[in-house]
Amino acid sequence: AWRALYFSVVASALVALLNYLCQDFTMQILGLKEELKNLMIPLFALSIFLEISRTFNIVMVNSLRASGDAKFPFFSGLVFMMGVSLPVGYVLCFHFNLGILGVWIGFCADEFLRGMVNSYRWKSKKWQGKALV
Repeated sequence: AWRALYFSVVASALVALLNYLCQDFTMQILGLKEELKNLMIPLFALSIFLEISRTFNIVMVNSLRASGDAKFPFFSGLVFMMGVSLPVGYVLCFHFNLGILGVWIGFCADEFLRGMVNSYRWKSKKWQGKALV
């Protein structure tokens, strides 16, 4: 799992960084107005962290599922979506007036923390007793 995680995170980081570096080209092709471009610029930067965190989470979840431990990733996903992503996104969006940037920060917090919890589960080896085979 660790080797797959390493290669996946590196590949994801490179693609996200390339996307960030090409943001002007991307927004030009889409024909976005200046107001929308200004809204998108911080999202391109945040997407680097989001994609690395998402990749980290996906690899760890699928490693646990492949080992037969499917319940833990399901319930941790449920808890973190409802307990982190939703409230953090809501508070940052509406109470701190960050709009979509606040929602994306909530996504980042969810993906990163869920990835950390799932990697802790993998490292603890509690999944070994859950094998299907």
